[in-house]
Parts: sequence; C-alpha cells; structure tokens
Amino acid sequence: MPHRGRIFFQFFSFAQPDEVTRYVRFTDETGTHSGTLREDMISVLDGDPIFDDDVAQTGEIVSLNAVVLEIPMDPTRVPNVLGVAGNSNNPNREPVNVDHPRWFSKATTSLA
Repeated sequence: MPHRGRIFFQFFSFAQPDEVTRYVRFTDETGTHSGTLREDMISVLDGDPIFDDDVAQTGEIVSLNAVVLEIPMDPTRVPNVLGVAGNSNNPNREPVNVDHPRWFSKATTSLA
C-alpha cells in the first residue's frame, strides 16, 4: 500500500499552475480592484468575485509590480471571518475525527 503522504504529493503534483484561478485584491493609482493573477500579471475584474454575480474581465491588465496586494476580501463588506478548526489532518498520519469541531472568528483587522 502506498504511503499516504506520497499519495497526497502525487495528487497535488498533477495540478498545473495554469489550471488554478488565483483571485487577488489590489490597489493601484485608480483605487482598489479585484483581479485574477497569472504569473506576474493581473487581469482586472469588473466586480468583487466574492459578492457579485457574473463578474467578468475588463480587458485591462496590470503588472503585479505596479500594485499593492490587499487582503482577499473587502473589510468594509466582511467585518469578521468565521472558520471551523477541524481541518488539521496531517497527510502523513492517520486521520483525526472531530465530533464537534471548534468555531473561531477573526476580525479582518487581524488579517495580513
């Protein structure tokens, strides 16, 4: 039977960087925007992909070096982040079953 860590590594080694959409929020001289990052270029979106439906690319492309990256969500629209502390399984060990996972909250001011 193969080692679980090796399976985990093999699973992720098949994912190619161009198959993953990397959403970013950034600020440039015109304001704060959302976009998709590919290598060192950002394709600007016409809305917030977290809240807005049918977000599309504007056709504008900016260099990653010309912007300041922001936290992934707009802190004026998301005052707190809620999470579940149950995703702590180590791929090199037996899975841990958590009957009652713990919830936690983080203020957006604590995100970097």
